[in-house]
Amino acid sequence: GVESEFVMMACVIAGYTTSLIFPVSALAFYVMAACSGMGFLRVCLTMHTQTSFREDAQQLGLVCKHCGAARNFGSISAMVVPVTLYHQFGWTAVCIGGIAVASLYLLLATIQHISSPSQEFTLADSDAFDCGPNGHPAE
Repeated sequence: GVESEFVMMACVIAGYTTSLIFPVSALAFYVMAACSGMGFLRVCLTMHTQTSFREDAQQLGLVCKHCGAARNFGSISAMVVPVTLYHQFGWTAVCIGGIAVASLYLLLATIQHISSPSQEFTLADSDAFDCGPNGHPAE
């Protein structure tokens, strides 16, 4: 549910912070890698879409079409941006970038959670309005 994403993103922030504090420690790198894996954005993106548009199936379908492109863009960015930051500015920039993105996500998720607490949904609800792998609503 929604509360689990706060824990996931806190883990991401903790992982990047650990690697920022101990930049030459292999253990800190492993902690950062494990914690980064907690921030699985595909699930979170679907959850926020469903939370925002669960009452309007037509609008949800339109948004799901755009979600496919957003997921692809996010996947490509996740591969390109850290490498570019590292080559241009070093490991510190990668860590600060990861912390900044996870913090922004937490801020936006908090705003959505506060503005629509009654639209909480569970995993069981997600089957009815699932954005499939191509961004289209699941049949």
